[in-house]
Amino acid sequence: MEQKQKQKKKNPLILIAAGFFALVFGFSGFMLIRELVQAKSEADAFEALSSNRPRREARTTPKPGAQNSGTDTIVITNDDGSTTVLPGVPDPASPDAEPVDQPTEENADRSAIVEENRKLHEQNPDFFAWITIPGTNIDYPVMYTPRRPNYYISHDFNKQEAATGVPYLDEECDPDGNYYLVYGHRPALKTMFYHLVDYKNQSFWETHQEIYFDTLNEERTYVVVAAVKARVLEQGSEGFRYYNYKSLDTEAKFNEYMRQVREMQLYDTGIDVSFGDEILVLSTCYKYISTGRFFVVAKRIY
Repeated sequence: MEQKQKQKKKNPLILIAAGFFALVFGFSGFMLIRELVQAKSEADAFEALSSNRPRREARTTPKPGAQNSGTDTIVITNDDGSTTVLPGVPDPASPDAEPVDQPTEENADRSAIVEENRKLHEQNPDFFAWITIPGTNIDYPVMYTPRRPNYYISHDFNKQEAATGVPYLDEECDPDGNYYLVYGHRPALKTMFYHLVDYKNQSFWETHQEIYFDTLNEERTYVVVAAVKARVLEQGSEGFRYYNYKSLDTEAKFNEYMRQVREMQLYDTGIDVSFGDEILVLSTCYKYISTGRFFVVAKRIY
């Protein structure tokens, strides 16, 4: 009899506990669905923003340090005299090359890409550049708000609150300098900088070496020189705080930065970087640990 009474007392508690967990589970599921729906809506908005953009065409005039080989490759001469071969375009002097109109100083700033970027800047003066990694879904505006740090971590291009945000330039970077640190989310819907972490595999790098970073004044092309798995470090702990570097304006700072990059890079790309090169760094979260981060370092070649 006593045992039955104890069971009767336990049953309501079990029911209450079950109801509580069901409520928590249901709420979590609702929030997850809501987040995915919101992320999908945000992704559609960015797709509409980029759908009418003109596509980049391969450039035929390399920056100093890169030369066209006369075939559909580009050869970069490294500091040690070695060379690195990248996908490129035929040399216009080659007998097999199709005629190509070369950009001039007079019309370089009037390309369709630049004109589109200027229109976006008119829509939102926070617009700084457009970033594209060919062969991936990374094809987004990059924002810059020096007086509102991290604003676009939680707002869309139209300044509405958004979970996925917009890629943005670190507010302490010099917009006219030669070092750009760009942050982007890595949402579950696989938008924004989600596929940046694919650079952890050298095979991915081999087929996705170039990054386009087009500003209000010119089209720019960078080549990825290193992929790094990192983390946000606790105060007082030692390690590479790449996110604290806002410029590489002295040779000592540049060498310190690149030494740490080379020590932590996941594989050797064989591409050298020298002080004075224009550097682009793309950073995102990478939850291999709670404070995990992933970033790639690229240098400008066009």
